[in-house]
Amino acid sequence: MRAKNVERVQRATTMLRSTYLNHPTRLVPEDVTDALTDLRHLCDRRGYAFGALDQTAYSHYIEELAGRDDTP
Repeated sequence: MRAKNVERVQRATTMLRSTYLNHPTRLVPEDVTDALTDLRHLCDRRGYAFGALDQTAYSHYIEELAGRDDTP
């Protein structure tokens, strides 16, 4: 079963808070930027096509916004 959107937000928040914290009390856009930069470096090192993965992720995101993943 795929995660609901709210669960995805919680998971991403936990991951970002455990690794990036450019502000002492809350997540800020720079935290997301740092994570994306690190993912690009990872993809380069592993030979993954970041752009293609990002396009696939965007397609999944659009489907999830449409509510296809928020059903029990």
